[in-house]
Amino acid sequence: MLQPTHMPTILGAGGDNPRVVRLTDPGSSLSLPAGHSVYALRCSPGGKQFVAGTKHGSLFLFDFQPSGELRLVSELNQGAPVLAIAWDLSSMISSDTRGRCLRWRPPFTSSPEYVCCEGVPFCALVAVGEETWGQTLDGRVLCFADDASAPEIVHEGGHPPRPYGWVSGVYWRAGDAVVFPVTAGSFAVVDRSTREARTLKAHTGDAFACCSYGDLLVTLGREDNCARMWHPDLSLCREAAAPPGLVGIALTSDPSAPFVAIDEMGNALRMAFADAKLECRGEALNGPFRAVCGITPEEHEAVCEQECVARASEIAGRAAMAIETRDVGSLPRAAHDLRTLGHHEAALALEAEAAAVEGNICTQLACRLELAQRLEDSPRCLPSILKLVHLLAALLRFERARDFLGRLSPFGDEAKLGELAARIEGLADAAGKHECVASIESGLNPPAVLQSFDVLGPPPWRWLLARCFPELQCRGLTVRPGDYTEILQMLWDAWPSVDRPKAELTELWLLSPDEAVGPETYVLLRWVVQDADGLDLALRFQQGGSGTTVTPMLVCDVHRMAAAGNSTWPARATELQAIVVGEHLPAWIRAALSDARKALGSVLSDQLAEVRRGGCT
Repeated sequence: MLQPTHMPTILGAGGDNPRVVRLTDPGSSLSLPAGHSVYALRCSPGGKQFVAGTKHGSLFLFDFQPSGELRLVSELNQGAPVLAIAWDLSSMISSDTRGRCLRWRPPFTSSPEYVCCEGVPFCALVAVGEETWGQTLDGRVLCFADDASAPEIVHEGGHPPRPYGWVSGVYWRAGDAVVFPVTAGSFAVVDRSTREARTLKAHTGDAFACCSYGDLLVTLGREDNCARMWHPDLSLCREAAAPPGLVGIALTSDPSAPFVAIDEMGNALRMAFADAKLECRGEALNGPFRAVCGITPEEHEAVCEQECVARASEIAGRAAMAIETRDVGSLPRAAHDLRTLGHHEAALALEAEAAAVEGNICTQLACRLELAQRLEDSPRCLPSILKLVHLLAALLRFERARDFLGRLSPFGDEAKLGELAARIEGLADAAGKHECVASIESGLNPPAVLQSFDVLGPPPWRWLLARCFPELQCRGLTVRPGDYTEILQMLWDAWPSVDRPKAELTELWLLSPDEAVGPETYVLLRWVVQDADGLDLALRFQQGGSGTTVTPMLVCDVHRMAAAGNSTWPARATELQAIVVGEHLPAWIRAALSDARKALGSVLSDQLAEVRRGGCT
């Protein structure tokens, strides 16, 4: 378990063995002279030292050695039993049963200053910045600054409960308020800026214990055996059963047991909220303890953050191994645990990687898009958005890739980003043209591209190349661009189907993530089949140095699919998957392929004999 970055939780004991004890190591204690039962404990603002106020009127200053042992630094004389101590940024203030309030200034070698408090003892003191707040035995709440000659009376009314030795106050950072217990289970909540006091009726019967826990205020009832958490507006957040007789509480450095409580018998209990209970974790420490000084809320949050980072690193390490071995069964739980720890971006990145392993393009896209949105203004966005840019480019969505790439300019290598941006800019311009066939050459199959439309919407380009069939090599044949119309008509005349679909001649670019080739090289002859749900048969003519290559292709007209709206993109992707990888093609495709080959053979052998210098195979 991680230890706090500053001082640990300290307990003060009385009785026959007065001492101060370290919670995490009860054997590490500092014994005090007989009769010096500890009544009050306080930590310095920097966490370097502690002070213990005792029944015999002494203030013992101590610190920790590098070995972890407690070391007595000095002893100061208060002159009467110490009731409360506060330690602000510039001085330490102590109050005793005689009504004296003394200010001690580091290094505590000179005599203390007397603080005017009208002779009424303070039963609780709280330091907030350069201010010190106190609660007197007659129920007043006062505030005094370092340079003030007399304290400011902020609130009157509501006497503290008895016995006064159990009374303590707390600064509630989320509400910017100081909180003190008053009679009948209530607490006075005083706003530091407005000086307005509110009364929180928290428990039935007297209540002494309260502490700040994150944004919440925790209160313990001595008599109603109940623990409650409160929002800054004093609305109830959570209620839980608690052991009887709890009169003190402080924060610890252990996230699994973040509280230490003291009961009226002087036992110290490590505690944590579990379901509807505030339950004990481990054995009680026998004091009898009367005072406890925990780590500050800031330290507690830092320790919890360290613990979260350590656990998140452990989870991420196991997840990385699972991804490497393609064992993704445990990854959903790992992502859930990361979210529970507050690492939402890490959970999204993990879900995206798991989806990539599983081939779930929609989940991968959704996670990467949300991750890019969360990290948009942070330098941490660079790796995640770069992965998103490459994914969008692999899906032939160059316009979206270009937009996301533009967000990286403040964070990445300008030259490398500029080179990638120039390449994507050219591809985006080509993809924006209506006469475009998208060809996959990056490992993502056409069904995955169709699935991505469920997240990204239909693309600006119209046709997606789904499958290429065996090509026909026409060695030595060269066809001029102007001849394609004539070839189309000859193919049309040679087509044997009775109910022939309309054929179109389209000059286009065959677009890939790597290059865009000009229209003088690629020409598409496309037969539109009305009942094929957006699937068309196409012939691609490609001129080469040794002749012409004719490739039958299956293309998806994604604009026609989107207009039809009779199926979801994932469902269409599933249907296309069977055609792309299956050996048994639909009857219309088999018939169209057969007719196209016959027509090509007839046209190329009879009508183009005068320009053919080689055979058509």
